Amino acid sequence: MKGKVYPDQRKKYKDSRSGRTVWRMTDTPGRTSHAQYFTQPAATPAAAG
Repeated sequence: MKGKVYPDQRKKYKDSRSGRTVWRMTDTPGRTSHAQYFTQPAATPAAAG
């Protein structure tokens, strides 16, 4: 295998305001990229609506 294998950083929690399930994909502080959010399709059809 090439490269490093990093531990899974995903966290799942319920939003207290909406009651909906939220997946936080990384826990790395200060390392976010909001630009990709608008250029990537939704993970599931339900998330698209």
